[in-house]
Amino acid sequence: MKIIYIILLSSLLYAQPTWIKNTNSLNTNYIYGIGISNDKDVVARRQIAIINARADLVQNIKVTISSYFKMVSESNNTNYNMKTKNIIEQKALELLVGSRVEDSFTNIDNVLYLLMKVNKSKIKKD
Repeated sequence: MKIIYIILLSSLLYAQPTWIKNTNSLNTNYIYGIGISNDKDVVARRQIAIINARADLVQNIKVTISSYFKMVSESNNTNYNMKTKNIIEQKALELLVGSRVEDSFTNIDNVLYLLMKVNKSKIKKD
């Protein structure tokens, strides 16, 4: 009976948060990025996960901003140009300043998963 409790307890301790596979169930007021690292050094592992989460966050921000500009351009019957692309990239990078780590999880193999977020309201749609 003790073995069953130990197995149950260990499975609860290492149960992955749902955001690792799907951020769609999280607060829709935010844009999320996930970073992963399996570096053996604990400090390096966290830093690498943060860098990876920011890279993922930038991609997700670009998609969100691009969707906005696409909607605007469709309603105005204009085409994308290099200026719009530069605005999207600049705004994505600006938003990283307001990003923060929301959650983290280390699995049994010492792989760190890190969830980073930024508030969508910070996206200024000029």
